[in-house]
Amino acid sequence: NTNEFDEALTSFISCEEPHIDTLICNKHGCSNVGSDLILVENKVLETLKIMLNDYKDYIDNYSVKIKEEIKSNQESLEIINKNIETQKQKLNKLCDLLETGIYTRELFVERKCKIDLEIDNLEKKKKQLNANSHTDKFYKIQKMVPQIEHVLANYNENLTPQMKNELLSSIIKEIYYKKEKGGLYYKENFKLKIYLKI
Repeated sequence: NTNEFDEALTSFISCEEPHIDTLICNKHGCSNVGSDLILVENKVLETLKIMLNDYKDYIDNYSVKIKEEIKSNQESLEIINKNIETQKQKLNKLCDLLETGIYTRELFVERKCKIDLEIDNLEKKKKQLNANSHTDKFYKIQKMVPQIEHVLANYNENLTPQMKNELLSSIIKEIYYKKEKGGLYYKENFKLKIYLKI
């Protein structure tokens, strides 16, 4: 039995050639070419360093702008909220006019529709103002910077693969890997796209 013979041999014979861990996709038919895991690992760390520097530049360049935007947004929100409150007061008075008989049912419905429409438009402006704000992105990036610094400061070759994975997973959501050519001259010819938990 060939399998039994192979197993018997491998029980006391080991290969003298050094082996390098390789990143290989296990999906059938995948066209991605594998790479030495150490090269991919180093590329991930290099990319994180680049992202860290980009984030720091963003914070430095936009901190003043963000503060101005926060102030402007707060002022705009105050105006919108006051207008919404004014329309709600009009709605309350409208109900009083209906109850006292000053307004007919038809006139009440007509005026109420206009007020409801105005309130709806104001609420939409409020949501749009919040959606277009850069402050949320700014604070998320600001929060992410020390987390990336922590990972880079503590990531080293003495960690076990599990510890490395846990450290990277604390900030990384997904990593996309792409390599089309293999061979000696294409070892580092691969692309990575890293998505952080931001």
